[in-house]
Amino acid sequence: MPVVLGVGASRGCPVDELAALADAVLAEAGLARPDVGAVASADVKADEPAVLELARALGVPARFLPAGVLAAVSVPTPSDVVASHVGTPSVAEAAALLVAGGDVGDGRLLVTKRRSAHATCAIATSVPLTTATGASPAGVPAPSVPASAPGRSPAPVSPAPVSPVPVSPAPGSAAPAPHPAPTEVPLP
Repeated sequence: MPVVLGVGASRGCPVDELAALADAVLAEAGLARPDVGAVASADVKADEPAVLELARALGVPARFLPAGVLAAVSVPTPSDVVASHVGTPSVAEAAALLVAGGDVGDGRLLVTKRRSAHATCAIATSVPLTTATGASPAGVPAPSVPASAPGRSPAPVSPAPVSPVPVSPAPGSAAPAPHPAPTEVPLP
């Protein structure tokens, strides 16, 4: 199952800087570029060259969500600075979680927000997760599949020093509200 790479970037972020951060975050999770299924960000970044170029280089769609939708997601590393500039305390983590979770909202962070001088990246997936080679990435427990499940064999279980961070409802709400579909920007 592909992962979602959530990204944030300052205006004019160098393309190489965002790509290097994305590669570092993927490596931290034991993943590689072929494991990415989408790049996700805030809708105000829909014209940001570094974000669009990253999605193009990965050969995946770029999906963008409104700040109000992102702001409703509880994340482990919110930022007051980001909130003051973008209107949401999280771009990379919230966008990754929402796109990975889809309509069922079961996104899980594999890597929390990492920063460079002008960019942020986070990785999320919906569970179960395997890499393009069929293995579980570093630190992520492989799903346990009963041997009796039709058409399935048990997945190997790898050590899990770090478990994915579950999506939890925003403070004061009972459950995640359905969110509008992200805007997908066609890439050249």
